[in-house]
This record gives sequence, structure tokens and C-alpha cells, in this order.
Amino acid sequence: MLEREAIQLACRRATEVDYEALQAVIAATELRIDQGLSIEVEDTAFHHAITTASRNTVLARLLNAFYEMSESRRREYFTNLDHARETLSEHKAILAA
Repeated sequence: MLEREAIQLACRRATEVDYEALQAVIAATELRIDQGLSIEVEDTAFHHAITTASRNTVLARLLNAFYEMSESRRREYFTNLDHARETLSEHKAILAA
């Protein structure tokens, strides 16, 4: 629910620099998947870029705390490349929104 709000705000408030940062994260994610590597760092970077683009510091702090608390779970989750590919597809859809 909080992530959805961050995405909606980012869609309205993002600058060209924000879009470039998101595109760079997606490119890095594609490279990691092509190399057969986990994308937990890139996933976190994508979500941080969204919260930055939202320009809502309270929302960013809340979501960043969640990402930190879930780091070990996400690390394990993204060792499965099917999960990584699905997440990449979702991130591309968010960027296209």
C-alpha cells in the first residue's frame, strides 16, 4: 500500500534525472540476471529510486525501514532467477507507467 502511494507520487513528481536513475537500475538488473546473479541490491536500489522520485521524505523513511528489515528475506528470494525475472518485468511496467 505504501509502495503504491510512492509509485503514484513518483509518477507525478519524477524528474528526468529520476527516470535516468530508474533506467540505470533496470539495466543493472538485466545484467545481473544475464550473469545468473541475485538482484537483491538492484531491487533495493529500484525501490529507493522510486521513493526518492516521490519527493515524500516521510514515506521514503518508512519504506526504507521496511527494506532494511526484509533484506535477508529478499536476498534469499532473489537467488531464484525466476523471481528475479518476474521482478524485473514488474519494475519495467512501473517505469512505463
